[in-house]
Amino acid sequence: MKPPLAIYSVYLRNHTPEGTFQSCIPDLKRIKDMGIDTIWLLPIHPIGQKNRKGSLGCPYSIQDYYGINPEYGRMADFEEFLSRAHNKGIRVIMDIVFNHTSYDSVLYQTHPEYFHCNDKGQIRSRITEWSDVIDLDHSQRGVKEYLIDVLLFWVNRGIDGFRCDVASLVPLSFWKSAYQACSLINDQLIWIGESIDESFKSFLSERGIPFSTDAELYQYFHALYEYDSYPCWRRALDNGDKMDRYMELIQDQECHRTPGRFRLRFIENHDQLRSRALLKEGRLWDNWMSFLILNRGIPLIYGGQEYSCEKVPSLFEKDLFSRDPALDKSLFIHRLLKIKQSIEQEDYTLSFDWTTVKGVLRLSWDLVGRRVIAFLNMGQVKGLYPERNLSKARDILNAEPITYTALGLVIQDYPMIVEVFL
Repeated sequence: MKPPLAIYSVYLRNHTPEGTFQSCIPDLKRIKDMGIDTIWLLPIHPIGQKNRKGSLGCPYSIQDYYGINPEYGRMADFEEFLSRAHNKGIRVIMDIVFNHTSYDSVLYQTHPEYFHCNDKGQIRSRITEWSDVIDLDHSQRGVKEYLIDVLLFWVNRGIDGFRCDVASLVPLSFWKSAYQACSLINDQLIWIGESIDESFKSFLSERGIPFSTDAELYQYFHALYEYDSYPCWRRALDNGDKMDRYMELIQDQECHRTPGRFRLRFIENHDQLRSRALLKEGRLWDNWMSFLILNRGIPLIYGGQEYSCEKVPSLFEKDLFSRDPALDKSLFIHRLLKIKQSIEQEDYTLSFDWTTVKGVLRLSWDLVGRRVIAFLNMGQVKGLYPERNLSKARDILNAEPITYTALGLVIQDYPMIVEVFL
């Protein structure tokens, strides 16, 4: 499987005023021009009516795994969207939610025995806050076969992979069977697993709810969420003293990486705050966005992130993200992805330095005959970085020339990425 260069997350309801497959097709060119090669569609299925959240419901409360949400169009519209994306060289992966369904799902109506009951015999979610869904019981005979048939249905329609919701809560034995069955049809499918953070693992353990570790999931998933480090990053933004711990986690990820397995990198997604709301000062957003894209792994761009949106859109209502041309960072993202693409075409050694100048992250990629170095100013630092041998270096991200003295590189507030030929 060729890993995605970058994944762009599309929630159809809030992507265009019409909120349909057809209305999203014209936007494929803009997405492709940004440098994106893979689109992840949030769930596209009909949404349950019973206990629904908001007036339109949560897309993760699925009524029919085989259907298309009528808000979005028909199956023919989905197939046209998929075809148009493929024509532009964009792969499309879809959200799969196999931990739970809506209360009034087709599956519950036909097979109520497939679902968990509490000690009172009531069908419920094991997670109280997920009040609009009921949990599948994967120990019941027939569940695995039904769900694998769902996957095969979509693979046969040309989908390029799956983003699997709360993959940690679905038994590992299921993912093994699903991966093997789907690979018989298409062994180039992309498998992205939504893994979970330590606090949620503790929550589940206290309630006796089993889950798979990241190491276990990596047997069948190409990429997992970076929830092993994201909570620490959020704490570090609030308390700069914790940034050292975050950098240790990032370096640990690099040291213990497995070839062919990746972290899904993000600084926002549909479950988290917008990154622009967290990174308002100076050019902090530009620097962290550079790190997101250039660090080893698969960067995730959530629809609206490229327009510097601060408001988290609702999952349960019509809530378009704004597209202010003055705040559009698509070209900036395009430049970063071009640099990433040139690096990823080769084998490389990646090194991190956070201690030489506190507040400035130095990334270095050693390639054949050249070295790429990023200087990312995370602390709004002013002064010099004591880097040598940059007299012939050129900045490959910005049009700005670098300022280099005998004592080192003059640090700017914006990210600098220089290339040195060896």
